[in-house]
Amino acid sequence: MKLLWINNQFATGPYYGYSIHNHKMKQALLEAGVAITADPSEDFDIAIHITNPHFFKPIPGKKNLLFTQVEMSEPFEWSETVGLADLLVTSCTHSREVLARHYTGRIDICPEGVDPSLFPCWTRRAPSPDEPFRFLFFGYLGERRKGADPLFAAWRNWQASGRMPQNVELYVKSSGHVNGRKYQLPAAAPRALADMFALDPEKRNDLATGWPLGTIKDTRNLSAKEIADLFNSAACFLSPSGNEAWNLCLTEAMSTGCPCVWTAHSAMLDYADSSIGYPITDYEMIPFYRNDERYALGAMPSADAILARMEEIYRDYPAALERGRAASERMRTRFTWRQAAEKFIEICTEVTK
Repeated sequence: MKLLWINNQFATGPYYGYSIHNHKMKQALLEAGVAITADPSEDFDIAIHITNPHFFKPIPGKKNLLFTQVEMSEPFEWSETVGLADLLVTSCTHSREVLARHYTGRIDICPEGVDPSLFPCWTRRAPSPDEPFRFLFFGYLGERRKGADPLFAAWRNWQASGRMPQNVELYVKSSGHVNGRKYQLPAAAPRALADMFALDPEKRNDLATGWPLGTIKDTRNLSAKEIADLFNSAACFLSPSGNEAWNLCLTEAMSTGCPCVWTAHSAMLDYADSSIGYPITDYEMIPFYRNDERYALGAMPSADAILARMEEIYRDYPAALERGRAASERMRTRFTWRQAAEKFIEICTEVTK
């Protein structure tokens, strides 16, 4: 079997997941002995497109496999484009359910993975009262659906409640570049976000109004080693996005043993539960708009539920560490890129019979 590999891009921001998926899946397939070419003039069995449907351009006269993902619920905006594929592969049950409403052919699920060599389990301890207890958030701030709004509301509510411990901090990691260009916040972004991005990467925002006190922002482009170090610096990883097709950052944080909070919706239901972390089950499905037109439904978690999970972890950190270790064991034994490649080879082999 020989595969034509179409997508080799690397980008941060909204296409980070597809970029890492392309690179890691290709690497794992090569390590498994699969022949791969980037030259369409060579003989090959299947053209592999791991991409957003917007960028899908099938090779005429050839078998085209589109590995695509859907984060949101109805309506699905690329229903006509996916129909051009001979086979669809996606990463989770949620994506398949949405795609199946628009595609009558075969749809296989192939989970993504983690690299245990880059994200090994880190031995953690409870921070002392005079050490920072860091809540870490990775997220794309350009879109409301990624959960920053309810998280920031939860943080402000915690501050206003008088219950917030003195040593907690919120570390916000977001992309500073998209496709090689400096990332610009949308014109409609709150002033607080604009203020945050005006500060230096390691500097706390001590503004009297706007961005909450006790937060740190970071827009650097980081290596995998630096990302792992950031996970290891955190007492808890927060992923309040309710709309994911896999959530690489969450699985990588889990692989390091960091106690994690996530919204119990979309892709996360395929690999995460309360035995390995802190799911947020209180959320509502709300419409999302683009250019004043509704384009999808998505899950928005409750700010109160996010805060309750943060307080629970802070109060009983030994229990959180136990769940973190269980999450690491699950990711490193069941959801690696090697295992993802094995499943993908199985799918491609069946298609070429």
